[in-house]
Amino acid sequence: MNWMRTAAWLLVLLVATGAYFYYAGGGAGYFSLKEIGLKGGTRVPLVLPEGIAFGEDVPLGARAAISDKVAALRAAVEENPSDAALWSKLAMQYSMAGDFERCRAVWEHILTLAPNDVIALYSLGYLYQFRVRDESTAKDYYEAALAEARKSGSPLEKSARENLALIK
Repeated sequence: MNWMRTAAWLLVLLVATGAYFYYAGGGAGYFSLKEIGLKGGTRVPLVLPEGIAFGEDVPLGARAAISDKVAALRAAVEENPSDAALWSKLAMQYSMAGDFERCRAVWEHILTLAPNDVIALYSLGYLYQFRVRDESTAKDYYEAALAEARKSGSPLEKSARENLALIK
């Protein structure tokens, strides 16, 4: 019983600190606790804390509309957890709110559903370059986005190339 309490607190700690892990091949929307050393490979859904951490520059008048959209999209992804397009809309709402930690977690989650998603790869590059200020990680995401954009003919190829050039 004590190990269950420890596992529950570890999970809370991981979510609270923003440490999100990908699932290990077992199903859309899940990550494996094997990655963090827990026995049994228990699977849990991606957990996003309730609420929105609005950025200071988000007007008060826009916050209610964003909150409503986030609530509707969270309900939608609970009903359709493997729908990457719904998750993308949710990530964009978090970005508009200035809640970049939840935005990052959702973009990374999308890559568990669609590992070659050009929009998610590019968006993570942008987020790491301009918000997190981690150019090494941004470069990795941009390079992956650029490779996928070339394959698919995505218009994001040009933007990924231009932003990548700012890093090199």
